[in-house]
Amino acid sequence: MLPLTAAAVLDTVFTAVQGAGAHAEIGAWATGAAVLLGLASAVVAGLAGGVERDDVDLTETTADRTVLVLSACAGLVGALAFVLPVVTAPDYTPPGIFTDFATTSWGLVAALAAVAGAAALAHRCRPARGAALLCGAALVVLVRVLELPLTAARAEGSAPGLGLWFGIGGVLLFVCAAYAAARRSAATSAGTFGAS
Repeated sequence: MLPLTAAAVLDTVFTAVQGAGAHAEIGAWATGAAVLLGLASAVVAGLAGGVERDDVDLTETTADRTVLVLSACAGLVGALAFVLPVVTAPDYTPPGIFTDFATTSWGLVAALAAVAGAAALAHRCRPARGAALLCGAALVVLVRVLELPLTAARAEGSAPGLGLWFGIGGVLLFVCAAYAAARRSAATSAGTFGAS
């Protein structure tokens, strides 16, 4: 979520600095620092997850088809939320991945990659980890959905775009996939306790 929101903030700052001769203040620097710290924590979390995974016997782990289908559908629908505009207006061209590429677009690309990665990996994760990953993806798509109520006042005559509806659908599908993964986790735990 951090790159998605930070890119929009930094885009506003860059525009003001270049166009109006404004100066970047502490908020802009804090946003930049937050992005760098967020990237560092993602790298550290990835390394820690890899090390922790080396200590776990994964020979019994199988992909869950229900989670696979739900997360694949969620990934596709959620991806469209980042490709299509959430807000439309007569004289407004929102920053996008394929149209009007700007600093904000890098946040959209990062969020799209995160959502697609979560959808691709969740069915192969251990159930509890997969459920957490899918919940995180749902939150990222939810931030995209919230663009309409938070930024619609910028453009006169604004209306919901196709991206909003795909975003809502993506959030619902990710939540359903997370629920399916959590149920599998509960069933696995119950089977483990029953065996012991």
